[in-house]
Amino acid sequence: MNLKLNFNLFLAITIRIFGNIAKYLKDDEIIRIFKIIIQYIIDQKTIGRDIYLICAKSIFKEVSGSACFAVGREILPSIKSGIASDCNEIKEVSFEIFNEYINTFNYVLIKDSNSIIPDKGAICDSTLESLKIEVDSLRKTLSKFLGNFSALLTDEQVNSLTEKILGLIQSSESYESKIVYFSALNSMGKATASKNATLIIKILPFIFNFANENYLMENMIEYDKCNELVEACLNILETYILKNSASLRENIGDIIGTALSLVQYDPNFSYDTVEDYDNEYNDYDAGNFLN
Repeated sequence: MNLKLNFNLFLAITIRIFGNIAKYLKDDEIIRIFKIIIQYIIDQKTIGRDIYLICAKSIFKEVSGSACFAVGREILPSIKSGIASDCNEIKEVSFEIFNEYINTFNYVLIKDSNSIIPDKGAICDSTLESLKIEVDSLRKTLSKFLGNFSALLTDEQVNSLTEKILGLIQSSESYESKIVYFSALNSMGKATASKNATLIIKILPFIFNFANENYLMENMIEYDKCNELVEACLNILETYILKNSASLRENIGDIIGTALSLVQYDPNFSYDTVEDYDNEYNDYDAGNFLN
């Protein structure tokens, strides 16, 4: 136990040191450290890959915006190699590093990312392929990455990516996968809703297809998963209502109708039949609510 505690303390101190010394290093020295860290991350033999990830994140916090392109030129080729890895752990950590790079230099990359990331279409396709891998932590990382990465895409690229994800939703028979794809669209919406109103128009028919009481009642066997899927759909509506309500103006009637329909449905009550559902709703009157 003491050995484990001492080891964890050693790691914590090491990570803190990396962050502190980065403040006093020149960009080329920081880049050299990054290259070493990335090589450890994508090495199949590496143990404790998450420790190197934490070290990289602590250094990113201290890097100046002027280092954006220099850092990118040195580490992105290795990161892309990690993304293409057959090892899910390497793939996930590589996407995490890529995401951290975008977060750190977001204000620089939004103005000019083509010179440092010219292959955005290929990266989008690689991310969508990785989303098919049924590993929860990887899928969460990829959804977050797509949100940040979509801020660097043109409207045409965002629309193309959206159509591909909608195609995956349509072809997937898995509730879990559908939830993941809707979550990815929500992440993209949070990053692009204010400037791209066409995205939600394409998504709305899919939202209405799942977010309705008929769908819920017809799929009672997968009760919890259906509720999660509907929630994932409603999260997208919430994002656009908050960030670009004007884009929903023509569909406000359908949205209100969907909301009123679903507000009658209690996801915390197990309905055995449609008749049980009707009886439960009839019992739920204004008097009971006030009591």
